[in-house]
Parts: sequence; structure tokens; C-alpha cells
Amino acid sequence: INVGRIASVLCDQREPLQLLRMVSQFGGNFDMIIDDGSHLKEDQMITAATLLPYLAYRGAYVIEDCYPDTAKELAGMFKGVVFEGQKSPDDCLVMIRRQGI
Repeated sequence: INVGRIASVLCDQREPLQLLRMVSQFGGNFDMIIDDGSHLKEDQMITAATLLPYLAYRGAYVIEDCYPDTAKELAGMFKGVVFEGQKSPDDCLVMIRRQGI
């Protein structure tokens, strides 16, 4: 659904080039990125590693159905991000917020 400044894009999250084409299309510096795709750790890691550099200062990166250990690993990959989440991956939303540069 695309309304106003909100745009949804369908990409294969295992393909960084598709994700980077989307970044190029919209210019990066995203206020919010929501990963509601694959629940596989490897896919979530590829997507986050590709898209987190394009998250705006104080932006939010949300992963739906993410294991907490995956979130901790992602948070450790990038300076200035923290994670919030629950212990169970079932219907768990994990938010990584960019706190600094």
C-alpha cells in the first residue's frame, strides 16, 4: 500500500542488490524500515546488514518474528544502535533504533 510518504516495496530479502535498488529508488535516510519477511535468521541478517546503513538518525528498524539472539547480534554489528524485544520469537517485534552516528 502506497499512501502519501508511505511506500511498500516487494523485494527478495536474500538479494542485497534488490534491496539496494529500492534504496536508490527512494534515496535512503529512512525514518522507518519494517522487515515482515522471512523468519530465517540468515535472511534477517542480510536485510539488516544491507538496510541499516540507510536508517535515519533516530530512525527505527523493526523486525517481525525475530529471535532475540539475532537482534543482539544485529545490534552489535552497528555503532549507535540498541534493540528492544521479548524473549519469544512468536509474534515478537524487535526494534533497532539508531541513537547516533
